[in-house]
Amino acid sequence: EKLLHSMLRLARAEQWAAGSLRRDLAPVEVGMTCQLAMERLQAVAQQRHVKMDFTSSGVVRLQADPDDLELVWSNLLENAIRFSREGETVCVRVHSSNGHGCVEVDDRGPGIPASELPLIFERFHRADASRARNTGGYGLGLAISKALVEAYGGTIEPHSSPGEGTRMVVTLPIER
Repeated sequence: EKLLHSMLRLARAEQWAAGSLRRDLAPVEVGMTCQLAMERLQAVAQQRHVKMDFTSSGVVRLQADPDDLELVWSNLLENAIRFSREGETVCVRVHSSNGHGCVEVDDRGPGIPASELPLIFERFHRADASRARNTGGYGLGLAISKALVEAYGGTIEPHSSPGEGTRMVVTLPIER
């Protein structure tokens, strides 16, 4: 059921990005959606002995569905928590720059090999099949996140160094 729901969500995001689905959107405060995602994943973080830290350098608003944004942040946070080492802190930062809102999710996990970075947004892609079995999931979270971010006219970029961690940077146009 969860897999089916994820596939439907991905299909809707792709339809919207292609312009074949109309949506009426209201102004949303991005930091609030980040904090809601963090609250949703607090139990998972505690179970893995990972802390979460949130910082914001001001209010960032954009036209969006808050559930869409919360899903993007939840997917990024879940990966960051899942692959962080025990005792580490996952950092979420919100700021604006040059007419865009920016959300960064930063972990100190094992990182992603450079050869895998171009593939991480593909449906069902798992960088390490043995780790995928142990941690669950379907390999759809990043595909859904990318589709949603692009539907809002934004970008999502991974920055990773093996052994040092991963930073996912989402940039979205700010409401004018």
